[in-house]
Amino acid sequence: MIPFFKSNLRLTDSDSKEIKNIINSGIFCNGKYIEKLENHFKEKFNIKYAVACSNCTSGLIIAVKVLGIEKQSVLLPAFTWPSTLYAVQCNNNVPLWCDINLESWDVSPNLSNGYFWESQISVDVFGNESYISPKSQFSDKIPTIYDAAHGYGLDNLGHRGDIEVVSLGINKGITCTQGGMILFNEELYNPIRNLVN
Repeated sequence: MIPFFKSNLRLTDSDSKEIKNIINSGIFCNGKYIEKLENHFKEKFNIKYAVACSNCTSGLIIAVKVLGIEKQSVLLPAFTWPSTLYAVQCNNNVPLWCDINLESWDVSPNLSNGYFWESQISVDVFGNESYISPKSQFSDKIPTIYDAAHGYGLDNLGHRGDIEVVSLGINKGITCTQGGMILFNEELYNPIRNLVN
């Protein structure tokens, strides 16, 4: 028998009215409500840009494409989600798996292993804030993406790597039942917005 869980969600009359307004507007992908959500991220995490997207997976695919990561070896933690790998493979890249830190489940590259990677994705697993140096043993600066699907509320969210992508999926701490948010501070706004649209 599957247990029934009662939600603790309590909507006020004002909340219900706002939800009804959104539904009646017929606009779910753009418009003033999405702009309010993007502004929330910019203000809360003190970042220059936040662009909403359909989900974290599509946000990661966009991040890989916008940074020009194509036909490269991409460093990934050995413990991650299929969506992270999928984003890497969508642009004809090859994953290069590395060990994880057993306390945080975070990427822990062994820089003396002699492997060559041209870009990298670190993952905030179970809400643990990950960090990976934007350098490799072969380069002082390589494209770095954070799969921050579980990262909403982390201290440094929006200030790591080139692009971070947050999930707003139904099983996350902050949810829109679906959706993602692409966070960045560089001048990548137009290409990201164009790909989202």
